[in-house]
Amino acid sequence: MRYILILLLFMAFKPEANNETRIYWNHNSLLSWSDFQGKPEEGSDFSSITDWGISFQYTIIENEFNADVKCYFNKNGSWTKTNSLYVLRHEQCHFDLAEVYARKLRQELEGYSFRHNASEQELDAIYKRVAGECTAEENRYDAETKHSLDTQKQKEWEASVSAQLKSLDNYKLKASYVKSN
Repeated sequence: MRYILILLLFMAFKPEANNETRIYWNHNSLLSWSDFQGKPEEGSDFSSITDWGISFQYTIIENEFNADVKCYFNKNGSWTKTNSLYVLRHEQCHFDLAEVYARKLRQELEGYSFRHNASEQELDAIYKRVAGECTAEENRYDAETKHSLDTQKQKEWEASVSAQLKSLDNYKLKASYVKSN
């Protein structure tokens, strides 16, 4: 019997990032400033930081491939120096954008042509590619909105991310994907 279990986290894994300090993305729940429980970075010019991650776990047992992908917010790694609701919306959009890429990963895995001899490297490569795309898009979001200072671009991004979530609605979190060969 062949068995593989791996957990990959997009952001650097922190020991304190456990289920008690994580908020898993949910369309019925928005972030609040009380969720930002980390200590602000000394000397940082930013007013807040959202520490999000995408976890990817999978198992391969004989001819069955099972994957679980979750987007989460790390309370202890996220911090703020403000109580601006406008800035909170900017941070929420970061979290929502991460969920877009969690859904893209779920979509890719659903379309994955599972083979009995699928390699850990092959699955890791899919994850790393999608995670890299997510990082690039998160950076583009901050650059184009000037970290929320460009209000028009901020509105455009919020609308775009919302539309992307809606277009990927079939890939919102649900039971793990199971494929048999």
